[in-house]
Amino acid sequence: MNKLNLRFQFFLLSLSIIVIALFLFSANNAEARHTLETSYSLANKDWCAPLNFKDNAQYLSNQLSMLTAESASPLLGLTLVGTFKNICAPDELRDLLPWYYQWGFLGTMLGILILVMFKDTGLTFLGPIKKPLDALGEVINVLGGIVTLPIAVTYFSDGTAYEIADLIVSISHGLLPVAHAAESVTLASSSALLLLPGKIIGIMMGLLIYSVVWILGNTIEVLILISPVPFIDTALKSLRSFLLVAFTFIAYQFPVQGAIIALIIIFISWRVFGWSYRLFTFGFLFGADFLGFCANFFREKRQNTTMEEKNSILAFTGEGIVRPKNRSLGRLYKNESGDLEFIYYPWLILPSRHIFLDKENTIVVRGKIFNVIAKRDSSTEKNQTLFTLPPRYRGKEDSLGTYLELPIIK
Repeated sequence: MNKLNLRFQFFLLSLSIIVIALFLFSANNAEARHTLETSYSLANKDWCAPLNFKDNAQYLSNQLSMLTAESASPLLGLTLVGTFKNICAPDELRDLLPWYYQWGFLGTMLGILILVMFKDTGLTFLGPIKKPLDALGEVINVLGGIVTLPIAVTYFSDGTAYEIADLIVSISHGLLPVAHAAESVTLASSSALLLLPGKIIGIMMGLLIYSVVWILGNTIEVLILISPVPFIDTALKSLRSFLLVAFTFIAYQFPVQGAIIALIIIFISWRVFGWSYRLFTFGFLFGADFLGFCANFFREKRQNTTMEEKNSILAFTGEGIVRPKNRSLGRLYKNESGDLEFIYYPWLILPSRHIFLDKENTIVVRGKIFNVIAKRDSSTEKNQTLFTLPPRYRGKEDSLGTYLELPIIK
């Protein structure tokens, strides 16, 4: 069995396990949540009045908008959505809210957000010294996205399961008419039978939407991590927070308009998914390495194994490589003939591809945080980055130069 089959089958197996786990996570909650979501008129709070959705279109629009908000910035989105749902829930039905929309959990999330906000505003004067905290912020954002995924996706699927089932029944009823006398009974019983596939369809839709929007939203954390410009974190985080709060408010007050904005966000996220996915992989790996996670394993044991025994170096492509695109993850080898060869897997699961590099004018550039392999222009004496190496190779420049047979410069 080739590597494509192994990688792709592992991907399909993982996806199947995730879908099953999400289904089990939301088991037996759809009816209670549906009752709660359609009962906001009982709250007797004027500013919650728009949550008394007049039809299924408004309800579905709100579900889509809330999923998008929670995906764009998981911790902030979950806190905002949970706060709205908790405050606007009728008192007698508030206990139906799941634990992640209760004040205990929301208070914990708010505390984490306050600490992150302090990092991005009160500590910007530290400049490069703050980079470990930026790396921590990237890792927290990724972990927060993983934690929020089952919450956001299952709430979306539970809320839309009835509507999807009704839609399937309506379509099938239009194609295969039944006797008028038995029409209502047939529709009701069919909807109940189709609730299970409706929930599965909702989970699949929620997973797709959440993934593309979350990975695009994470680019802000990565840009903060790799940017040398001070105070950019304050500007980016402030802009994202303002837009997310405004979007959440619009989505609750004007569900249809909020859904239109959500669809625009989803479309943009889908169009740039390749770029944001590469940046996501780059940022998380750099953040984890920079924090020193598994430092002994990566920097000592694996470092020796990688360059000497496995004959490869983990690397991301730079702007000097035409194909694959910038920040594609792969491994740099020295083949039997002594030439450099880069092997990568598009999307990490598709068939492997190879590119060969000319060593002429190629150098290892020692960096303060990470090293790069670059092509030096002898006429202008400027460097064009071919590969960016993760921080795990920092301090191993001599070993890199010896193995790759390349000169080292600062």
